[in-house]
Amino acid sequence: MSAEMTRGLIFADSSWHSTRNLLATWPPVSADASPLLRFEPIDWQNARSRGIKPWNWGVHSGRVSRLETLVTAELPPGWMKSFPAIGQRPLAKAAKRWQGRLDPRLDQSALWITYPFYLALADQIKPDRLVYYNLDDYSLYWPQKADLVRAWEARALGRADWTVCVAWERARLLRAEHPKEAHKIFHVPHSAPDWTIPEKPRFDPGPIPDQLKGIPRPILGYLGGLEERLDWSLVWKLADEFPEASVVLVGNLPDLSGGLLWQAHAREALGKPNVYATGSVGQRMIGGVYAAFDVNLIPYAVSQRFNQACSPTKLLDAMGSGRPTVATALPECRLYASLYRIAETDEEFLDEVKKLLRNQCRDGLEESRWEYAFSRRSEIVLDALYRLTWIESADQAHRLLESISPIG
Repeated sequence: MSAEMTRGLIFADSSWHSTRNLLATWPPVSADASPLLRFEPIDWQNARSRGIKPWNWGVHSGRVSRLETLVTAELPPGWMKSFPAIGQRPLAKAAKRWQGRLDPRLDQSALWITYPFYLALADQIKPDRLVYYNLDDYSLYWPQKADLVRAWEARALGRADWTVCVAWERARLLRAEHPKEAHKIFHVPHSAPDWTIPEKPRFDPGPIPDQLKGIPRPILGYLGGLEERLDWSLVWKLADEFPEASVVLVGNLPDLSGGLLWQAHAREALGKPNVYATGSVGQRMIGGVYAAFDVNLIPYAVSQRFNQACSPTKLLDAMGSGRPTVATALPECRLYASLYRIAETDEEFLDEVKKLLRNQCRDGLEESRWEYAFSRRSEIVLDALYRLTWIESADQAHRLLESISPIG
């Protein structure tokens, strides 16, 4: 191939923080002239809930940078999984217009799809390479259509040149369920956002950000969704066991007025005098928040099905801060046992926190965590995934990804 060849990437879709953070370092180091088109579509119901007026619904294209174009779209209900061939036609037209504007500079285009239903988009734009970038167990999103999701996913696995799972458990299950495709299914965890990694390792907590002003130390902090996936009983136990500490929960608080068990446990935990719910923060602020924690917490409910299949973004979001972390024993969390403290039971979780508090919240692994984050920052992971896209040999693909996967 000519050294002058220009390859472009179409990404469907980048609506998650994790995908936006990954793509924030575009272009890849190894292809600094490569153009990017990314989609962020929603249906009319979500558009209405976000305050987008019906007369503004449609397909909107805008330049993010010289090389990056963002297309947002408000599409009819059913555009993804009920009528994908018709519903995704506006996205296909936008992709073809983008390709046409770049012609003749664009020699090849690749498509990364985050939902298997985006195969309908692939059918229409016919990319040169296709990557299925799996972020979750999507059958849990639509339990009433779980069989349909699995059927589309099987097609995606068969058609994709590579499948990349951010969660080790998802990669394991997909390999077991689809042995013929196992050789091209990889586990590549979320990257550490570049802006969460300081210039050098930090051994003590960082300054308190404005949102946490007035909260006394030591701070046992959690940043993330305050919902069913959190083990609220464990949060209550933490507040009760360590009354001298502040248990700080950073994230949007959901409606807790219902009668579900987790909502009752959440109300009890939030009623403790040393529990603080401070609201959400922007993505560019998370590095400072994690750095301010004395101890970072990942108190996810181990039995929760979403948690079993997930790759918590906070594992790498917090890594660069250097702060010690105590996490429940989810499959993905177990991979980081050499850098974080993984607790099998509530009692072990409390005991690990107690040990850290007795040792001034230091564990001697601050520099190791910083080095790990730096080696897996977004710039590095994005470039590796981009290069993977164009590789044709499974052996070469495995060698390429060895350096950015915690399990090789």
